[in-house]
Amino acid sequence: MKLIQATLNRLRGCELWAMSNLGPRATGINVTIFVSPRGRARHGPRIKVGQQISKGNLNFSMTISQTPQVVAGQKNVAKILDAKTLAMVTKWVQKNEKHLIEFWFGKIQYIEDLLPLLEKV
Repeated sequence: MKLIQATLNRLRGCELWAMSNLGPRATGINVTIFVSPRGRARHGPRIKVGQQISKGNLNFSMTISQTPQVVAGQKNVAKILDAKTLAMVTKWVQKNEKHLIEFWFGKIQYIEDLLPLLEKV
């Protein structure tokens, strides 16, 4: 009970941000793409990309821009995606950059408002 109370005390006043996972029906790509608002992140806008659960907990982060770059988890890219799928993720980010940035900075507040704006590849 003391541990639970200590955890709750630490969380008070903190903003909790959750990532939303987008699957093939939302993106047209056979990977999971995780999007989130900025929250307390100290880095620029980015998404996470991961393979289906059967591959384990492998993921990497990619910037949201017209020239998306892998910025974390570079070692996992080749384990998760082939070159064609990586190109599809890059194209998806480019097509949806405006709305992903708006979601990151809170101009689009809810995932249900973002989903209809996203284009599949």
